[in-house]
Amino acid sequence: MECSYLINQNKSGRGRFHESCSCPLPSTFLFFFNTSFPQLTLYQWTPTALNEQSVCLVTIMPSNREMPVRVTPPYKRRLELPYCCVPAILQMVFERRQMPVPEQELIGNELGLIVPEDATRHFSWVRTGTKPQSGWGTQTRSEEFSIQRYFDRHNVALQLFRYRAASIASLDGFLMDHLNQDDDVVVCIDQRRLTEGGDEEHIALVQGLDGGSVQLVDPAANSPDFHIVSLSQLVGVLIEVWIISQRPS
Repeated sequence: MECSYLINQNKSGRGRFHESCSCPLPSTFLFFFNTSFPQLTLYQWTPTALNEQSVCLVTIMPSNREMPVRVTPPYKRRLELPYCCVPAILQMVFERRQMPVPEQELIGNELGLIVPEDATRHFSWVRTGTKPQSGWGTQTRSEEFSIQRYFDRHNVALQLFRYRAASIASLDGFLMDHLNQDDDVVVCIDQRRLTEGGDEEHIALVQGLDGGSVQLVDPAANSPDFHIVSLSQLVGVLIEVWIISQRPS
């Protein structure tokens, strides 16, 4: 139902309660507020009094969704070999989860890594040849070289899910939910729109979320240790999000 209210910031308006309102003075509710506060943000409201017109006087405070969240323990940044952002990301995930950490070259070769001829000097053995349609680097969109197949082959108790950007209604809520579940959140971005000279597709780990800012751990050598971007920037360059979580036993 809808209910009028006055809040402690001297703003007023109307909103829709997540649960039904039953005055006088019901207990705390979860409240979707879509006027004075950011759209699709979850808040708590606590009625404090009733005025003469039987209008709830409430104090609205951000719920846990608005509190900063960090990955714990934090990632230890690793720099990628050429075209090895995926192997470097997996190394950081394995290390945070206290799992064995293979060399990037070994991971990459199992994920279909292919590089141009002039990059082969960085590897003891690596595929080269014609540039694939998907670009240089690992070929994880192929079933043969998928990350999940790599996990399964090595009995790594992890699972990976991919979400296209267009399927995520509220990016901040999506990131917050998965970080709070201790998942590893990988963002696949069009780096050209974020960094001059960036790659068409590049990935980074989400280290934390604080209000409208996202802290990324980027394995690219030309990136800072912790790269902070706004949510609006991330939305503008996002291709998809990968969620890596513990496989149910």
